[in-house]
Amino acid sequence: MQDVSTARLERVPLHVVWGLVVLGPALLGLAIGLGHPEATALAVVPILALILKGLAGPGRWVAVLVALGSGMIGNPVSERLPVGSTGIWLADLIVAGVVAGFAIEWMLKPSDQRPRLPRTLIMGLPMLVFVGALLIGAERGHDRYDASLIGMPLRLAAYSAILFALPRVTPARALKGVTTVLYLGSVYLALVATYHVATGTSATEILNLSTGGIRYIGISAATYAAAAFVMAILNLGRGRDKPLLHLTIALLAGFDVIVAYTRTIWLMLTIILIIAIVMAPHIRSALVASIPIVVPVLALGIVLVIALAPDLVSTLVDRVSTPASQDTSVQWRANAYQAVLSGTSDEPTLGVGFGRQTSFSLNGQPNYITGDPHNGFIYVYAGSGLLGLSALILVLLAYLADLTRRWRWSSGDARTLVAWSGATWALLMVHAASEPVFTTPHLMITIWICMALPSVVTKPPALLGKLGLEKRARIRALPGQLPVAGLR
Repeated sequence: MQDVSTARLERVPLHVVWGLVVLGPALLGLAIGLGHPEATALAVVPILALILKGLAGPGRWVAVLVALGSGMIGNPVSERLPVGSTGIWLADLIVAGVVAGFAIEWMLKPSDQRPRLPRTLIMGLPMLVFVGALLIGAERGHDRYDASLIGMPLRLAAYSAILFALPRVTPARALKGVTTVLYLGSVYLALVATYHVATGTSATEILNLSTGGIRYIGISAATYAAAAFVMAILNLGRGRDKPLLHLTIALLAGFDVIVAYTRTIWLMLTIILIIAIVMAPHIRSALVASIPIVVPVLALGIVLVIALAPDLVSTLVDRVSTPASQDTSVQWRANAYQAVLSGTSDEPTLGVGFGRQTSFSLNGQPNYITGDPHNGFIYVYAGSGLLGLSALILVLLAYLADLTRRWRWSSGDARTLVAWSGATWALLMVHAASEPVFTTPHLMITIWICMALPSVVTKPPALLGKLGLEKRARIRALPGQLPVAGLR
């Protein structure tokens, strides 16, 4: 029997919900109109009440979609909020919210209805060692360089708590939600990219390319567009409803990826697509069937680009043909790696601590690095030594083992979800070796979303029954085996 407090929390009447929605802005406007800005805090109360209601129930899952959507939108949504000395990010609020919501629901519900975290191999000894190594590195950085104890290193582990958003989420529900966000996001990014291509401007502040030209949307945006491309190809291969929709999203997301000019993303998408074509006949068949539509569309697109925006072609050619010896971004990374690794040979086990500032000179210009030198694995090793890097590798291996067994259990929506999670995770891991992924909050939380989502895929009842029969047969076959209660 559900207790009264839980029923009240989960069954708030619709008119009360709408009342809170109206009350918040009304109080905000009243406070500003009366010249009492300090009273604006009252407007936050009904909003927080609504958020609390959502987080303390099955709706907590929506936080995962908010995290993905905010990453696709980018700035200003994903920017640092100037709160306190170090600031906070939306990803911080999302993770804190799902943990708080889980705790509230667990306390309010009777013992037989409390939410349970999905089981995963990730949350074990490797994760505990990884957290411990990061804590040691953060503490050493705080003592040596006065770096913040609660910084990016701890976020890299703390965002694993996004798992608290997943109790009672089914694979079908997860796949539908993630697909919707990625599809809408890829359309949004295509509109943004088209505008900037037409105006010769960029959506990112880091726009100049080392090989000449500019990128029209940011590197993070390209990462999410690549995730949308993978999802569209998987859905197309499954022969799901609305194949034209999936094909359209794949083309739009591909356009987004191209105009961001991020070579790591190009490389990984190519590898993922080749693996999918070779190993999945249904994807191969779907792509072959799409040729009559894709070829004319691509031909028309190439003609329009040559006529209206020829710089797109020349920039692309330069990105893939410029030798490494002439690419300043390659030279920058080589110098950055060397600078960040300096001194680690003296303290290889625990590292030099997080937060140390290093510098180097390139083309007569000083370059200062405090965090990730565009290689997350070097970042972890420099800050927490072999202990931290080994623990990170163990966590990643545990994920691969977990992903493999769930792939074997799954079919249909569940298998598509596992495939997308694994492919997007691999893309992010390779991307972390060339960009500051491990110190970018919205990318860090996306990594953990990819690592947590497969946990909603469980053994089907038929497989459990089969395993149970095999276990009974093995027990009967043992000579002199004593009877076991419950096995007949």
